[in-house]
Amino acid sequence: MYTQCMAITFIGDLHGNFDGIQLWEGVNYIQVGDFGVGFAVIPALPKSFQFIRGNHDDPSLCKQNPHYMGDYGFKKGWGVYYVSGAQSRDWQKRVAGFDKWFDEELNQYLHDDIISSYLESKPKIVVSHDATTCATGMPNNSATTYLLNKMFELWQPEFWVFGHHHKSIRQEINHTKFIGLAIGEQVTI
Repeated sequence: MYTQCMAITFIGDLHGNFDGIQLWEGVNYIQVGDFGVGFAVIPALPKSFQFIRGNHDDPSLCKQNPHYMGDYGFKKGWGVYYVSGAQSRDWQKRVAGFDKWFDEELNQYLHDDIISSYLESKPKIVVSHDATTCATGMPNNSATTYLLNKMFELWQPEFWVFGHHHKSIRQEINHTKFIGLAIGEQVTI
């Protein structure tokens, strides 16, 4: 059985553009990656604001930020399992160390641990930067997509929130409500 979760506002990719984003103390936020770490000056954030990293966030700088949730894990009090990272679709055009990192996707050696902790937590909500193939219709061509597909095959949460594709997506698959967020889009669950 999963933990009762509280209201959380999820925010889509921002890519360092914080104009028009209003954040309030006392509201629980999770930003779904491509926040802008390494590309923009991060503004002051409320204590209850957290983010996962996308493929356009510098992994080493994310790990230094107190609002970074981590690469993966279960936030028990919020009932949320999170998975950072994704493969850049345009990785061939990017410059290593500038706008591309060798570890933009989580190391495949972590996948067994991720699956194990995911099944142990049986979360109500999953937040990831990328998404499953069934939610996006995109081919399974990355280690991240493979991992997320496997997670969904083994346990289907009530909600799965993601960014990366820059599209507003709402669909239900096997009783899981997939919510894809467009750039800057917000949704509260």
